[in-house]
Amino acid sequence: MKDKIVCVRVNSDLYNESKKILDSFGITMSVGVNMFLKKVCQKKGIPFGLTYDDYNDETKTAISNCFQVSEEDSEYNSVEEMIEDSKNWKED
Repeated sequence: MKDKIVCVRVNSDLYNESKKILDSFGITMSVGVNMFLKKVCQKKGIPFGLTYDDYNDETKTAISNCFQVSEEDSEYNSVEEMIEDSKNWKED
């Protein structure tokens, strides 16, 4: 199988920092990139977690309700009292 040449544009600070780390392990940039791509194949995806904090409407409503409750400065004498009061909360 022929090797493929991959050309990528990388921020020079990122390149320099990662090269220094890879060099300390005796790993070339090419080997480092190949290691990453092998992990992609093993995991059948990105080999690290990706997150995006765009909450769905239900979660946004729940967060909004929490802020409304805290702004009302309600005080409860028991958990049961708080639960009973929560049954009356309005959803926006």
